[in-house]
Amino acid sequence: MRKVLLEAGLIEEHRINLYLPGKHIKIAKPTAAGYELLDRKKIAYQTPQGNGSVAHQWWQDRLSKKLAKDGWKTEIEQSLGSKRVDVGAVNDLGMKVAYEILVEGLQKEVNNLRDLEDGWHQVVYCVDSDETRQELKALLPKGMQNVEIRLLKEFV
Repeated sequence: MRKVLLEAGLIEEHRINLYLPGKHIKIAKPTAAGYELLDRKKIAYQTPQGNGSVAHQWWQDRLSKKLAKDGWKTEIEQSLGSKRVDVGAVNDLGMKVAYEILVEGLQKEVNNLRDLEDGWHQVVYCVDSDETRQELKALLPKGMQNVEIRLLKEFV
């Protein structure tokens, strides 16, 4: 069925890297024509939450679900002030943690330190590899206690 939908131009496939050796998944997302068909047939659907690429949206959803399972109240694209964070998480004690997912581009991530000015207690950068972690660490101010860099694969 997937092949038929692909050939008909109703879905497109996206490869999501899980950042584990040899591990990835493929997800299907309706194309504009696919959404039009769903609307015409009056079939209910949900569009993915979040911003950015399909991979970025998938990771936002994955982090949100994993954190919620661990007891955090989460929201994708949450805002406490002037900017939105990829995933906002608040625990029962009121600790507010901004999760920023780095799928592409290091330089702009330094700007996400502004999350702290908006009232987040901590910023957690989620990156693809130890190499990216070291590169980002070199760009961030030294000795910040409320910043953490974690690997995306920890959330699989």
